[in-house]
Amino acid sequence: MALAGTGTNYSAPWWVAWLHDVPRVNLRFRSVPGRFEPRNDGYLQSFLFILGVAAVSLALNLLLLFVHYTRLCCCQRGGNGNVKRSSVCCSTWCVVLATLLCSTAIGIGFYGNSETNGGLKKVTTNFMDANSTLHSINTLVEKTGNNLKGKVASPLEKLQDSYSRWPEFQQVVRRGFVKAEGLRQLFQALPFWTANGQLAYIAETLASVEFYRWLAYLILLVVNTLICLLVLLGLSKQSRCLLLIALLAGVLMLIVCWASLGLDVVLVVGMSDFCIAPDNYISNLTLEYGIMGKDVLNYYIHCSIVSRSPFQKRLTGGLRLLSDVQSIILELIVFTAEDIPNTEAQLLNIQQMLNSTEVSLHQLTALVNCRGLHKAYSQIFAGVFVVFWEIFNFSIMNHEPP
Repeated sequence: MALAGTGTNYSAPWWVAWLHDVPRVNLRFRSVPGRFEPRNDGYLQSFLFILGVAAVSLALNLLLLFVHYTRLCCCQRGGNGNVKRSSVCCSTWCVVLATLLCSTAIGIGFYGNSETNGGLKKVTTNFMDANSTLHSINTLVEKTGNNLKGKVASPLEKLQDSYSRWPEFQQVVRRGFVKAEGLRQLFQALPFWTANGQLAYIAETLASVEFYRWLAYLILLVVNTLICLLVLLGLSKQSRCLLLIALLAGVLMLIVCWASLGLDVVLVVGMSDFCIAPDNYISNLTLEYGIMGKDVLNYYIHCSIVSRSPFQKRLTGGLRLLSDVQSIILELIVFTAEDIPNTEAQLLNIQQMLNSTEVSLHQLTALVNCRGLHKAYSQIFAGVFVVFWEIFNFSIMNHEPP
């Protein structure tokens, strides 16, 4: 299934659609739409319902374990010796088999935890790349605007006094000043991102949360591995003490794993709702907080060969104004250098700054092109899809050795 409206060239994995199609039920057992609405109470209650299902499953799991071990204890008190030995032998091999299967699942869990970490690193890296692009745009615009004001517009304004004896050239200088000031204002109008530093903050927050998540589940997997080793050691030494410790630890980890499973299912179901149709939510959120205009947002989300840049008119106008100012300065250098030699150095400095501004304008044209930010946008979702392996990593933790 392709992501709705993203304009990307990849498809969402099948488990995204499958999780999105999971029925949503609130605490009143009423159906809830699967649209991603984190501010909707009914939608949030559907996640509480999932956690409730996990809690009930845990209770049933513990009840079955209690019944099973109660039955074993009762059976061992009665019957002849051959039946007891047969029952113990059967139970032992069942525990060994379950422990080996659980060890295999834990190994898969290590792989899943690593994959999840890699996916989230990919997400944070692309957030930082997008933030770097936006920061470069703002920095370039601010630097160029300041240079136009301090090294082009202001010198031209002062040069008008030097041409007081030549009204025709004074008029040319005034026209150049007006165009330079217009070019500066055009640069100042180009920044389109008002939430400066927010993407970097999101990336840093995700990286911090992911580190503790990765560490917590790594510890959980290691503890599960130790429990499996403890069970095998207890069986080999026929130590009731080791087996009892392993049983109590296993029950404790069973509770932790069911709680983890419930949280992970809530996480991936919510992510699937978001990833099925992210554009609508992102657009509404962006417009609500006034982060950028609708036309700019659509340009970057739906980037394609036929996409029309909302900056094209301004950039073209900027190049036209820059060319006009350069022509004016060149005209002044050619026709007034001999009559007013003290202005030549100032005019050459202005010309050099205009050449630098032209380079900045071409750099800005490349930076605001949709391909760079759209690639980061697409790669963020590619990383998010990798994170969906987490559901496989954490679902296996429910299978603890009894």
